[in-house]
Amino acid sequence: MSDTSTITSETFEERVARLQKRTSVAGWKGAGSVAVAPSTWDVALRLVRSVAAPGSASRMREPFISADGDGSLCIRWSAELGGAKVEVDVRPDGSVACDDDRESGILEVNADTNAIASSVRKLFAA
Repeated sequence: MSDTSTITSETFEERVARLQKRTSVAGWKGAGSVAVAPSTWDVALRLVRSVAAPGSASRMREPFISADGDGSLCIRWSAELGGAKVEVDVRPDGSVACDDDRESGILEVNADTNAIASSVRKLFAA
């Protein structure tokens, strides 16, 4: 995970690595919990890095990433000084549920997460 950007710090990358390791086995969150698949992590991290690409909105904070017992990941962004908030759930089947403080909907994820990242960045435009 050495390809960090202006919005992701080494500390963020370290937290992600620890969470990846902890969630990589079934039962990590108790009986019946599902491991988060490497492919789910790949989609989530590709999305985070795409949102954090050079020239991104400066009002964004580093995202918060959490895992759920169903094998999905949740990425949350918020603006530095209030305002926009967005939550993106990356599901094991490759779908992404995007919920912001104005609307929600499910977007299909393919090999290119640029469209989703662009929508997230627009929420934080100055």
